[in-house]
Amino acid sequence: MEDKLKTILQTADRKAGPPAPLSANLTAVVRRRVQRRRMRITIISTAAVILIAAGVCISLLTAKSNRNEQKRIAFLEAEVQRLQASTDATLRLVNKLMESERRQKRLADLRYQLAAIPDPLETMQMEVEGAASILLYEADKMSRVPEQQKFALAKYNRLIKLYPDTYSARTAKQRLSEIKNDSKNRKSI
Repeated sequence: MEDKLKTILQTADRKAGPPAPLSANLTAVVRRRVQRRRMRITIISTAAVILIAAGVCISLLTAKSNRNEQKRIAFLEAEVQRLQASTDATLRLVNKLMESERRQKRLADLRYQLAAIPDPLETMQMEVEGAASILLYEADKMSRVPEQQKFALAKYNRLIKLYPDTYSARTAKQRLSEIKNDSKNRKSI
């Protein structure tokens, strides 16, 4: 194993080549390196100072524009607030108008529904007219038969008493007067 290690090291030495020659003037090389390092530090320091100075100049120049920008931003913020208030007022008005339209539509719907409901007074009047008409029809049928004329007179009178404000009651009054006139005419003959 030691032999193997020795062989590996010798092979590595041969491949690496001879060592670099040492400079006779080692102090001069060190001084040049130190000088280059100082030069780099000086250049970097100078560049940093120049950058800082440029930054200060730019910040001073932008400070004026920043004040103008701040004034402009403040003006725009005030304008946005004014527009927001105006928009809010408009939205409230639109909501009120929409609510009013909904109410108007609801009212129109209710009126339509109410109009569709038959008037109970008219319905009752029609029922009364129908009942009176039936009594008039029965009385008219009885009046054609001589033996039932007394019953017909009673029906006409009952019709006039129960339904005095109907068309059938007026017709019944006419028929009663016709019957009375006919009976007077018969007696006079």
